[in-house]
Amino acid sequence: MNSTFNLNVGLFGHVDSGKTSIAKSLSSLPSTACFDKHRESRERGITIDLGFSAYQTEASKLLQNSGCSSVQYTIVDCPGHADFIRTIIGGANIIDVMLLVVDINKGIQTQTSECIVIGEIINKPMVLLLNKVDMLEDEEQCEENLKNAIGRVSKQIRSTRWKYPTIIPMSTMTSSKYHTGGFQQLDVCLQQIAENISQERFPLAQKKTDNAEFVAYIDHSFQLKGKGSILTGTILEGSLELNQLVEIPTLNLQRRVKSMQSFHAEVSHVSIGDRVGICLKEFPAEKIERTLICSVGCSKVQWSSRIVVQVHRVRFYSRSIRSGETFHISFGHENSLAYVKFIFGSEPKFSIDSEYTYLEELPEEANALYGEGTKTPEQERSGLFFALINFPRPILFYRDALLIASRLDHSLSFKSCRVAFHGDVCYCFGASELKQNVKVSKKKRKELLIDRWVDSQECICKSLFRNNPMEVSNFIGQRVFCESTKGDESNAVNIIGKISSTFGRSGKLKVLFQSPVRQIYEANQKNLTFFVELEKSKYV
Repeated sequence: MNSTFNLNVGLFGHVDSGKTSIAKSLSSLPSTACFDKHRESRERGITIDLGFSAYQTEASKLLQNSGCSSVQYTIVDCPGHADFIRTIIGGANIIDVMLLVVDINKGIQTQTSECIVIGEIINKPMVLLLNKVDMLEDEEQCEENLKNAIGRVSKQIRSTRWKYPTIIPMSTMTSSKYHTGGFQQLDVCLQQIAENISQERFPLAQKKTDNAEFVAYIDHSFQLKGKGSILTGTILEGSLELNQLVEIPTLNLQRRVKSMQSFHAEVSHVSIGDRVGICLKEFPAEKIERTLICSVGCSKVQWSSRIVVQVHRVRFYSRSIRSGETFHISFGHENSLAYVKFIFGSEPKFSIDSEYTYLEELPEEANALYGEGTKTPEQERSGLFFALINFPRPILFYRDALLIASRLDHSLSFKSCRVAFHGDVCYCFGASELKQNVKVSKKKRKELLIDRWVDSQECICKSLFRNNPMEVSNFIGQRVFCESTKGDESNAVNIIGKISSTFGRSGKLKVLFQSPVRQIYEANQKNLTFFVELEKSKYV
């Protein structure tokens, strides 16, 4: 086991809340991509890409007993601007703990809310940093203002997954008393989180390292003259050693590992959760930036333009989520527009051989539910919700990664949450399966017009199938329902009948009701509609 335990710490928050300044104050080990080194970042004065830096501390006794001599905190500085939410989602996929930075003078802003939504989805511990305390206007009433600010933020965050999070007032100004105190409190908090996560990760790392296939997310790549091509990223699964052969699926290349570094220190072995720079025999690194690399022939990495995802609706998304719409799909560092259809199944997991019910809209019943700190058990449901997602081009998928769907076209005009739903990939259609479809039953409502009454319980109806009158015989026995067209539930009449037989050759049919309804209908015929729900199976 590596003698250094690595914890990936993500900095999230609204633009200009002070995330990069906090990263600078925390870090002693910069990387090739940190502190807004990107030229456009410096020109615009904002973070536009993921920044990586780190610092190390001595391991606690608990971690030392597990074989670790030190803890390395890798700081992942995520952009705060709304335009870079794709990059934010990419950063969220590789972190272990979330630091949510809030400007104490502005409180929770639009992008702060989206970061909270993403944090709920990835289900990681969260610490709230109330930054820029030194900028409170009235120094004499600083403590009172600080207390009020903590109260406001606590109230706003109470409805989220983290009901009572740790809130740390802090400042990056070294002259402020909240600089030393704030960072000391944060250090203690992160040490405790590192201990908690280590208890989960060590057994998982053993399971995902021993005989496991190697998978890593790559976020930067560049050429190093005289050395080769450098890829920097985070290990998702398995382990990597010197001279090991790795595959770069996006370029269809295989290369051996020449050397590895973790924040300028040479290493010979890395495993799940580690941040690493990998030197490979030279190849056109400029052709890739964010991608996956893996062990040769890895079964968990697959190209596909069609997938099935078990989905959960984001409860803060206020618009309807309808089948046939196009969403921005974020999957690791991949981003693409995709066409989505929703289905519902009664079985505990997806099977290509089962039949599903087509959904015109993803209902609120599909909302993800959260309790304090963890996801609560699902509501009692009769089945699961799935999305059939079609991409315009093949995408490289890692099967254990999280998928997030958004409507990013709302960035300027839509003030509410843009993240619509999320889920786990449960099936990827291979190249030989692209013509294979999922069997789906779809309900269609057909309105019945009463032609005349035979008696108080039976009537003749028309216009069910105008184009093919003979098709009506296939639906003998279907139930007939009635609803009020007033829109007032109190006026709804509970009338149920069934199609008993056909009548003539013009598409008419006989409907037999359970009780005498002729008088009720004649008294309310302007407000009552009879209809039949037809269920038809097809492959989509």
